[in-house]
Amino acid sequence: MPGGSASTVTALSCPAPGYCAAGGQRINSPNPNGFPASVIVLDEAAGRCGKTVALFSGYNTISNTDSVYAISCAAPRSCGAGGDVNGFEAAPEAFVANEKPVK
Repeated sequence: MPGGSASTVTALSCPAPGYCAAGGQRINSPNPNGFPASVIVLDEAAGRCGKTVALFSGYNTISNTDSVYAISCAAPRSCGAGGDVNGFEAAPEAFVANEKPVK
């Protein structure tokens, strides 16, 4: 996966040839803001992969060793993702995210 030397893909969806979305996690090195890992996603559009993007949840980057576990794309650039992270006091928390194309 582009964007990190220690990245893992855990979910992939390709609604059309040359258009895919992937998600997983990246080990952060150096360690920005004290976060050891980030839950990440990336797009492939017209056969070209974009940069990995850390998902956000309100005020903080979703950061842990957890990951995106499902991605589904109804059409190119129209995807949703879900997974889990360790939340408050290490209790697991689910998250969902939808894609909003950059204009």
